[in-house]
Amino acid sequence: MTIFSNSPSAKAKRPGPRARPRAGRSGARRAPRGFALIELTLAAALLSLAAIWAAGAWERRIEDAGAQALARWLLAIEAAARPALAQMEQHARGQAAGPLPTALSGGVTVAGLKQLGYLDAGFPERSAWNDGASIQVLQGQSCPGPACAMDLLIHTGVGSGAADPGRRADRVGAVLLAAQGKAGAVHAHDPGRVRGAVFNLPNPPSAQAAPLAPGSIAVLVAGSAPYDDPYVRRRDTRDPALQGALSVAGQANFGAGALLQGDLQVRGGAALGGWASVQGGLTAGGTLTGQGRVVAHEFLQVGGIAAAGTGCSPAGLIARDAAGGLLGCSGGVWAAQDGGFGGSYVVNNVRGCIHPDLVNPRTGGCSCPAGYQAQWISQWAPGPYDDGVFLRTYICLR
Repeated sequence: MTIFSNSPSAKAKRPGPRARPRAGRSGARRAPRGFALIELTLAAALLSLAAIWAAGAWERRIEDAGAQALARWLLAIEAAARPALAQMEQHARGQAAGPLPTALSGGVTVAGLKQLGYLDAGFPERSAWNDGASIQVLQGQSCPGPACAMDLLIHTGVGSGAADPGRRADRVGAVLLAAQGKAGAVHAHDPGRVRGAVFNLPNPPSAQAAPLAPGSIAVLVAGSAPYDDPYVRRRDTRDPALQGALSVAGQANFGAGALLQGDLQVRGGAALGGWASVQGGLTAGGTLTGQGRVVAHEFLQVGGIAAAGTGCSPAGLIARDAAGGLLGCSGGVWAAQDGGFGGSYVVNNVRGCIHPDLVNPRTGGCSCPAGYQAQWISQWAPGPYDDGVFLRTYICLR
């Protein structure tokens, strides 16, 4: 029989399966601290994924920045090439006032555009991906000539770092997006075309040019059509073919001939350096000046009326008197254009100017026009008897 006791001594001596020895402070057990191996592995994997994602995003940002820089660079060259193309077109069509600039004589280049001032002196000649720009002149068979049509094709690459076809395609797409539809490209799936939103050209663009490599970016600078402009421009060599009246409020200068099928009305001055043929009426409200001759195949009517003997200026003016006689301005005085002869008349020494058939037709009396002097040339008797009556004949000279 087992005897149980509640005394402390009995409890201390009683062994049991759960009894544990008491340990001092130095032997006490501690709680586990730190990370398990699986937790460290998971954290390292997450950090690796974040690093890979950040590196890819940063690389995409760099690629996008390069694509935008190339697009802006290419479009800047396109804007600078437009005035150069206009100069080449005018020269090819015979419309240029002078020779073609030396910077364009061998073609169009970025260096030549900088030399002409169409690009800043510090403009880079290579893109952000270290490729240069080539500019091809595309001209029709009618060049040179009045109907010459000419375009420029500016193209470049997407960098040597895009040797991988997938990366090259990504760069091409990014540049086309940054160019906002103004650029085109040669795609690997269609290497025989240079295609964009506004142009579609064969590759090579001309028989004299080499084909563009796949991945090339191109911009087309279209020239002006020879005859599609409805307005007459400075140094335009086209025939305006005027079918009606031409009104000029200021001075009109003709360095060559002018052929008009209608009326020509000039409110100001008109200066002709060559011939002028007007099939209608010619009206000038101001001065009409001809560097050559003025020829009238019918009649020339002078509407200005002046009086002989009155003042005039400058010398050389032509007018008419009230009777229709031609007057010329000479020595500051209007004078009849009669070779210096102002008519003649006969005077009776007793009765004076007595017979209407003997008066001066220029004045209607026995007198000379203004500016003329009477010269006595003869004296004779009207009858057989010497009764002291005689007639004197005078002529008017100047």
